[in-house]
Parts: sequence; structure tokens; C-alpha cells
Amino acid sequence: MTLSVAIMAHPRRRHAAERLASSLDATIVWDERHDEWHTGARAIAANDPTATHHLVLQDDALPVPDFLDHATAALEHRPDDLVSFYLGTSRPPQWQAAVDDACMGAEDCGAAWITASDLLHGVAIAIPAAEIPAMLAWCEPFTVPYDQRIGMYWRRILDRRILYTWPSLVDHHDTPSLVQHADGAPRTSVRRARLLGTPEGWDTTPIHAGQPTP
Repeated sequence: MTLSVAIMAHPRRRHAAERLASSLDATIVWDERHDEWHTGARAIAANDPTATHHLVLQDDALPVPDFLDHATAALEHRPDDLVSFYLGTSRPPQWQAAVDDACMGAEDCGAAWITASDLLHGVAIAIPAAEIPAMLAWCEPFTVPYDQRIGMYWRRILDRRILYTWPSLVDHHDTPSLVQHADGAPRTSVRRARLLGTPEGWDTTPIHAGQPTP
């Protein structure tokens, strides 16, 4: 199990991006077009060809101490899955009730994993390196946001659910979004990890989040 790491970064967050990259020995991929997909796809494509997995974090990610050690341990148990190290509040709103139930279930039984049919966040994800070329090629023609494209590939092409670590290994620095969202509405609700920390172990049965509300 070997990891490479890239940071999706906006020039307006240069200091945060450089600090994060230094702490994770990561490559920084700068936003050149104010285009999240263009930046995200280049960050994914910046994987080390010798690594088994590639981690992509956004510049406002706040990892737990020893994040790479914990991420490696998690991926050793789920080497073939798309793993998100962040499960947050507020967004997407239609998913919050289903995620509430799954989080309570995970807490009740000590589960280290929650699954959902969609990728709900792009804050910090790990991708099996073998899937990267096909995934990027398939996602390119779409116009939906970065995280939605990746989730669509996993669901439609691989017919697999997305795994979320519980607790989250990464928090989200709740600063104003620099992305122009498709609906044009500002993001004013608090966006933080539902629970931040590390589990006692990774060898647990996932708790499935149900479907979003209409």
C-alpha cells in the first residue's frame, strides 16, 4: 500500500495550500481557470504512477494528526473502494436525514465506515490508482460538479457505493466557498465534519445511508 497526495488549490488560499502540502509531502495543483473540474482532474492525474492509491485534498481540508498513517490503515481494509475521509454537515441538504440515521447507527455499533450511493463531498478522497485513467476519461464530458462526476462514475460504471470513514479523518475549514455553484446561491450554512477523530479499528461492517429525500 503506497500513497501519493495532491492538493487542489486556489491562489487566494496560497498559504493554507502550501502549509497543507508541506505537512503531507503533497503536490499542489493550482486553479488556473476558476474551474473546479479542471483543477480536480489535474490533481487526480498528478498521481505517482508507482503508488497504489492517490489522495486528493482541497486546500481548506484540516486533517487529523498523523493523517497519512490513519489513511493508509483505512485503505488497507478497503483497497478497491473510493474512500472519502470527510462526512460533513449541511451539504448536500437532501442527504442530511439519511446521513443522520447512518451516523447514529455507526455510533451505536462502533462502525468505522458509512456508505452512500453518491460522493457527497470532495474535501478529501482516495482513489485506487488503477481506476484513474478510465474515470477521468468518462467524467470529462459532464458538466456537473467535480465530486458528483466522480460519484457518478463509481455508481454507474462500477456499480459500487462510496465509503466514508467514521469518524472523519479530515475537517473542513468553514471559509466562504470560492466556487461558483450551478444554482448561483451562496453557501452560508456551516460546513464542518460531523465527527472528527479516528476509530478503534477499521475491520467493521459498514452502515449504509439510505436514499436522499426528494
